[in-house]
Amino acid sequence: MNLTMSEWDALSDDDRDWALGTDQLATCPACGGHDPDRVCQNPDFQRAWIFETRTCYRTAALLRGMKKFEGHPEAGAVIPSVTLDPSRAKSAQRR
Repeated sequence: MNLTMSEWDALSDDDRDWALGTDQLATCPACGGHDPDRVCQNPDFQRAWIFETRTCYRTAALLRGMKKFEGHPEAGAVIPSVTLDPSRAKSAQRR
């Protein structure tokens, strides 16, 4: 369903709900974004996307902990667990 914004706005609430609820909007096979022709695959936006990263420190702790099992024959059987200890937070250390 390739609609312009004015065509989308002209739809009834029921028609919009149906379109969204049944996933009738085209999605990009690469990023999963809706209406790729107008958004993620639109050459006009080629340089408009901003890449940012964030760090998940829970995952970082898990990866550090699992390093000691590299090459271990039963590494696939290890069930990792990561627990938050608020007393080790930077803010707790400054007190």
